[in-house]
Order: sequence, then C-alpha cells, then structure tokens
Amino acid sequence: MKRINSTKFWSIVALSVLTASLYSCDKKDKDNNGPKKGTKGPTELACDFFQEDRVLVDDPDADVDYLVKCDMKVAGDIKVEPGVVIEFEQNAGIRIDDFNVDRSSFRAVGSSSKPIILRGTKKQSGYWRGIVYDSKSPINELNYVHIEDAGGVAYNKAKAGVVVYAEAVLKMENSTISNSKEYGLDVTYHGSKITLNNNKFTGNKGPAIINPDVMGALNASNDFTGNTNDYVVIESGSMSDEATTLKKLNVPYHVSNNSVYNYSGGISADNALTIEPGVVIEHDANVKWNIQENGALKAVGTASQPIIFTAINKVLNGWIGIYFDSEHPLNEIAHAQFHYSGKTTGSGDGSRGSINLWYDNLLNIHDVTFKNINLCAINYGILASQTDNFLLTITNVTVEDAGGCLKSCYGQGCGG
Repeated sequence: MKRINSTKFWSIVALSVLTASLYSCDKKDKDNNGPKKGTKGPTELACDFFQEDRVLVDDPDADVDYLVKCDMKVAGDIKVEPGVVIEFEQNAGIRIDDFNVDRSSFRAVGSSSKPIILRGTKKQSGYWRGIVYDSKSPINELNYVHIEDAGGVAYNKAKAGVVVYAEAVLKMENSTISNSKEYGLDVTYHGSKITLNNNKFTGNKGPAIINPDVMGALNASNDFTGNTNDYVVIESGSMSDEATTLKKLNVPYHVSNNSVYNYSGGISADNALTIEPGVVIEHDANVKWNIQENGALKAVGTASQPIIFTAINKVLNGWIGIYFDSEHPLNEIAHAQFHYSGKTTGSGDGSRGSINLWYDNLLNIHDVTFKNINLCAINYGILASQTDNFLLTITNVTVEDAGGCLKSCYGQGCGG
C-alpha cells in the first residue's frame, strides 16, 4: 500500500475547503448586491444601441456589465435581466421615448437575490441624469432595481432618479432609489399611470414629488424616510377624474403652490376624494382644497389616528383651508384637526374661515378641533329666502383659540 504524506494530505483538504469557501462568498456577495469579483470590464453601449429591441444580460465575469456615456434614447423594447449592473458617466441617462406606442418600453426585472443595479461611475449625488419614461407601453416596469446617484440634470423641469412624463405608464415595485440630488421620483405631469408597491426612497433630497392625478398610487407599502426632506410633495392641480383615496404614509404630504402646468392655489377635486385615518397634510400659504360641484370629500379619521390639516409654516393664517361647492352626500370631516388655517383669499367665494361652504352645500362635520386660527372655523352662505343651511351638520366641534369662533355666515340670509 502506498503511504500518503499526512502533512500534504491535510494541506490539500485545507486548500479545498478554502476554495469552496471563497466560491461561496463570491456567490453570496453577488447575490446580495456585492461585487462580482469578475475580471472583465464593462461593455460600452453605443448611443443608438436602444433604437431597436435589446436584451441586457448578466455577465458573471464582469463587475459592471454595461457602461453608458450619453443620454440614451429608447425606441425599441428593452429588457434587462436579473443581476445586471449598469454604470452611467456624468450627465448620461436613459429616456424611453414614445416613438411607437406598441414597442418603446424599458423593463428591468430583477429578483431579491439578484437585483438590477443602475448607478453612476462615481458615487456622487446627481452624477447622472436618471431614467425618464415618456412611453405609454403597458410593459414598462422596474422591479427589484436599485437606482443610485441620479437626478443631476433636469429632463425638462424634472430632476429625479425616475421621471414619469404625461400619460406615461410605469409599474415600479420592490425597488430602491437613493442618493438623488433632488427627488427619488418625479410624477408632476398629468395623465400618468403608475403603480408603486414595496419601494424605498431614501438618501435623496426628497423622496417624491407628484401631481394630484396620481395621489392614489402612493400607499403604506412604500418607505419614504431617510431623506433630507422626509415628505411627499403634491403640486397644485386638478385631481384625477376617478375617485381617489389619499392613503396614510410614513411621512407627511406637502401641498405646494407650484406646478409644472403653472396651476396655483391648491388641489381641485371634481370626483370623490377619501382621506385615510392618520394622514398628515401640510400646506403652502396660498393653497386650499377645492371640492367642486361633482366632487366630494370624506376625511374621516379615528380618535387614535386623527387626520391632520396644517401649515408648512406654523404661523397664524399659514394656509387657506377647504372650500366646498358640493352637495354630495359623502361630504364628511370627522376626527380631524385643523391648524393655522383660515387665510382669506379676497376672491368673494366665501373664503373667510378654515372651512368654507358655498350656498346650499352639504357637510357633516363632527369630532373636529381647530387650533391657532383667528377667524371662524366654518363659514357658509345663506340665501335671502333662508334662515340657515340645514345641509350643514356640526357636532362636537371645538375651537381652541380665543381669537377664533365656531361658525359664521355670509349672504343676504344673514344680513351680509
């Protein structure tokens, strides 16, 4: 029998275990967004590479699979497979143009173990432009995608890691946008159709800025914390023609007086708007909610989760309030708080209170508190032939301000 040298034998065993361990660690690193430890450099994509259908595949021998040096225009069906890493040089980006409604699309679908990474060649906030969807394709999707270091140069007026233009379509799930110079997500153009589930917006200047059309797409499965400004901005504008629910998030909403469509003054609702318990909404100075003739507002919180309507700038007359021109039976405000509201507009529409009702409007308001107001909480119009607005029901409403009052009226019916 041939004798085996014991020292040599155990050296071989140790080497085998070490090799297996290194292989295991390398695979683990790659599967968890770590370095691939590959030997190949990235494939540089020509600026017209996305002008036809393409599939981007993961190369296990490359740390970075692809390099983009320009603002790429997409005119085909682009699919990015799990595990792909794409780096962008300064001011480079991707724009999915609507050259062909049936074909211009960008689908990046990774997995929890093999996410797709889109990042700058330098880890610097706003180093590259980001991704812009200007396509109506129903297959546009970002799923298990990490987008980092984007939002440095505006597409039109939008600066964000992901921008969705008017009437564009995007489903975004299980993805992270971080280190954007401005917003993680910008959907300020009207008519967009977006789906947002289980995403994280963190390490950006702000998580998201949207228009009222897409308010209903935001939900509590998304995480909007860890940014310089932890709030979601809703620009002034008109709500979608569909019934909408404003859902509770883990950050407040800010209603801004700015708009890419130069709309100012707040949010106009001509359909049913429901606000969930626990929602916190902070407002710019000159904004209000306009509940139009065909609209309705149901803002019903709970004793433990009241809805908070307040101002961004915490001063008297910090924002206007809510204006009703609606007789809708859904109109109800309950278990809510109003802070710093009641700024007058001088427009002659009865805006002399935190809540203002045009003639013969319906509202059931109960279990509501008004704080830091110096006008009446509720102001409503009465015609000459009327003695009161019997469609207005007020129960258990308190005003915690010596300078305020509960209600007042205007019009010939009350001598004003």
